[in-house]
Amino acid sequence: MNDNEYFRKVREIVAKFFLVDESTLNEDTRLEADLHAKSIIIMQIMTAIEDEYDVTLNYMQFRRQESLGRIAAYVEQECNR
Repeated sequence: MNDNEYFRKVREIVAKFFLVDESTLNEDTRLEADLHAKSIIIMQIMTAIEDEYDVTLNYMQFRRQESLGRIAAYVEQECNR
């Protein structure tokens, strides 16, 4: 899976949680600043990503990844451990 595939899947999951069209989200979209995500939603998004990739992510590390692009890179890194 290449990095664009990770981003596309992260974007798809985030779009479902916020009920927005995927095309409105890009690599620079920030969960908290742009989408006003609360902690519980961030946790649910992280859990959905963990389920999708059968990987365990660290919540604090996940929270530090501000943009969707950085989240996708973090997920890819954890999947390739």
